[in-house]
Amino acid sequence: MIKKILLVVGLFFLGSSPLMAAPLLTPGTLADYIALGAGGGQIGDKLFYGFTYAGSGFGGAVPIPATGISVIPITDPLNPGLLFNAPWTAGPGQGLDSLISFSVLVLSGGAQIGDISATMVGYGIVPNGVVAVAETTTVGNLLLYDDSTLGVVAHDELSIPPTMGPIIVYKDISVNGNFGLATVSGVINQFSEVPEPATILLLGSGLIGLVGYGRKKFFKK
Repeated sequence: MIKKILLVVGLFFLGSSPLMAAPLLTPGTLADYIALGAGGGQIGDKLFYGFTYAGSGFGGAVPIPATGISVIPITDPLNPGLLFNAPWTAGPGQGLDSLISFSVLVLSGGAQIGDISATMVGYGIVPNGVVAVAETTTVGNLLLYDDSTLGVVAHDELSIPPTMGPIIVYKDISVNGNFGLATVSGVINQFSEVPEPATILLLGSGLIGLVGYGRKKFFKK
């Protein structure tokens, strides 16, 4: 009887534990992701959590609210991440700024992160606007821009020592129209996995097997 009571109590605490698997992330708004709080959500064996946001504007540009930014999970098993979409556009004398932060953690038994990348899409300037995406993380920094003086860097990548995290990302998306126009519609963050030794060994064994099979076929002729 005592064992049964202990089992029931144990199951109760296990069911209410914060260590339970987080929900799988689905497309939604940044406000939805913020509402997930510290529990966050999963993409494969990666946990994305602790989303925050602050938006501002000047020159008559209306700040984009968290509900106006859509977030789409990128479910590539070897390169998971998030796509942030919104109409960041500023005309003459206008500017918009969006500060987004979140954390990424590899769950127990998952593959470590060895590379972080950032990519902007749907960007452009006319004639002297400026688009800039500055990403400060706890393992290094990334910078994207479209600037008539500096040129264009639409993709940046950072190789890091393999880590389980957490990695904290502070993203600053800004557009400044100056005397023209500046726009960007999306920013992608991805966190590439480090191949497991067992996976490399398996791939190597498969290649050796194919070579051996080819040699056997050759000598049979």
